[in-house]
Amino acid sequence: MLYIRSDLPFKSNKSISTEQREKYRTECIACEVKVGRSWMTIVGIYRPPSLKKRRWEFEMSNLFEMFTFRGNDVLFLGDFNCDMIHPDKAPKDGRCLMDLLDVYHLKNLVTQSTRVTKSSETLIDLILTNNKRRFLQTGVVDTQISDHSLVYSIMRVTLPRLRSRKIAFRSFKNFDRDKFLEDLSAAPFHISYGQGLLLYIDRFVTGQDKLNPNPKWRYLVPLGFPLWTKRVAKMAGYWPPSFIGVFYGPRLRHSQ
Repeated sequence: MLYIRSDLPFKSNKSISTEQREKYRTECIACEVKVGRSWMTIVGIYRPPSLKKRRWEFEMSNLFEMFTFRGNDVLFLGDFNCDMIHPDKAPKDGRCLMDLLDVYHLKNLVTQSTRVTKSSETLIDLILTNNKRRFLQTGVVDTQISDHSLVYSIMRVTLPRLRSRKIAFRSFKNFDRDKFLEDLSAAPFHISYGQGLLLYIDRFVTGQDKLNPNPKWRYLVPLGFPLWTKRVAKMAGYWPPSFIGVFYGPRLRHSQ
């Protein structure tokens, strides 16, 4: 059940069909809420503790793909029954969920324990999003009436503008292959051995030839493809299809 404040515009999200809802054992409810000038998809998730890991992984991958492929802001929240504090503890449900988060570019905002007993502390009540910049603060409150703590998050109404970055690239619009090979053959490799050759290559790659008036450094930077600079905005993330997650998640984890 979802409670939405009466003055907030919202509409039902029908991405998941009634047939899928009946087939899945992972409980799910979704709606779209207008925050500021944009709409956000909010998805409530509950994983029954008796649900087997393989089936749960399949259902969660489908749900993540179903709600994130549009590219708009999405918020998943609920009881995932996956311990994110000890993800590698058997049966490693937390590690499995972390791999899925890597595949779909989702971030968990909750970092404190949400279920505390006399013998254990676990983080199983999560808030996941594909746009962390929209949230100012996330925390956990012990209500003293349940072994599950209350999780909350404070959102921004408007987002700060992304900072652009400056990149350098070479323009091949007027590239002349014959002229390039001619310049390359004229380079004085016979007098630049070892470190001298590395300097030539470094200046060729970085384009620092313009800073040095010595004409011998210009051999490896033909005028046919000059160095240009421009400012670009941060690119949006990519959401690959679910079958890639089987290979991409573990590979990304080992590369880190």
